[in-house]
Amino acid sequence: MEAAQRFESGLFEYLGGIHPGELYLITYTSEEPVHLAFYILVKNLAESNIPFAVIDVLDHLHLIKVNLKLAGIDTSIIDKAKVIKVGGFIETGEIVKRISFDSEILVFGKQLNEMIMRLGASKGRPIIIIGVGAEKIVRMFEGSPSELETFFALLGRAPLGNESFSRIVFLNTSLLQKEALYEFIELATRVFELKLEGEAGIDKRLSFKIVKSMKFEEYGEELKVSASTLQNHLKTL
Repeated sequence: MEAAQRFESGLFEYLGGIHPGELYLITYTSEEPVHLAFYILVKNLAESNIPFAVIDVLDHLHLIKVNLKLAGIDTSIIDKAKVIKVGGFIETGEIVKRISFDSEILVFGKQLNEMIMRLGASKGRPIIIIGVGAEKIVRMFEGSPSELETFFALLGRAPLGNESFSRIVFLNTSLLQKEALYEFIELATRVFELKLEGEAGIDKRLSFKIVKSMKFEEYGEELKVSASTLQNHLKTL
């Protein structure tokens, strides 16, 4: 289990070191076990007493929780998490705000930013906002360049540098057009790629790689571990 422990501590060392005002992006496809990386993040944030909240778009947090349960991993940390729920109807975590998925982009952006600021103020120190399912919002606006630009202006560029909070967004690239993905990457101060590697019939390895950073010497740094070993490790926590 030493390899799994090193992977866990290394991943959190990267993500937990985020500074207020930054935006981290974790890209993955529909084939990757993103629930394992999400669990490592929230578990270590809670244990380090670092305040965080989750933006849950269209019940994506429920999907993560179910996958963790099926893997035999304790999900109580998700049940206790503060959650801003965008659309959907499955209650997961401690919901502090509901925002309609059908709201106009300006109204939606205002409501979301106000709630994030309120959460940060209530903690008295910077809070980490974790986004899951953001690609589902973007898909709504991909057919309208003006609305897509408003989305990135309000929820992407405007909060950058705000020292009340930082953001870590899990983004499923399988569901995005390339232009929208590149926009996300351009905005992010650090970008990580989560990838499952290996041929059929052999033990798959999970890779967590830096593909963009403010520290140029970090480019290409990579953590790797047996996916099954990591999952078994997380089951014991």
